[in-house]
Amino acid sequence: MKGKCIAVCVVAGVLGLIAIILGFTAEGTRIKDDKVMYTEDGECIYPKSPSMALGIIGAIILLIEQILISAASGCFCCRPNPCPSSCRGIIAVVCFIFSW
Repeated sequence: MKGKCIAVCVVAGVLGLIAIILGFTAEGTRIKDDKVMYTEDGECIYPKSPSMALGIIGAIILLIEQILISAASGCFCCRPNPCPSSCRGIIAVVCFIFSW
């Protein structure tokens, strides 16, 4: 059981680190003001940038991490008793709802 917890923590940490790197890379590759071109009739033309794709990939990785942690910690779909009556169980349900 302890090895499983360590493995989940390591995988979640690596996924979080990848998402952070993708987020900073997306911010670095976004279009600056001096790169925007204007046509004669006043329309803006933005050059292509990989920042949107990097941001979407980072968000998908964070979603995968959220699903991994929820499944490993025993979310509603994986728990035999989905309605806890103890104080810890109620706090766990509240934290689960706020995390999503």
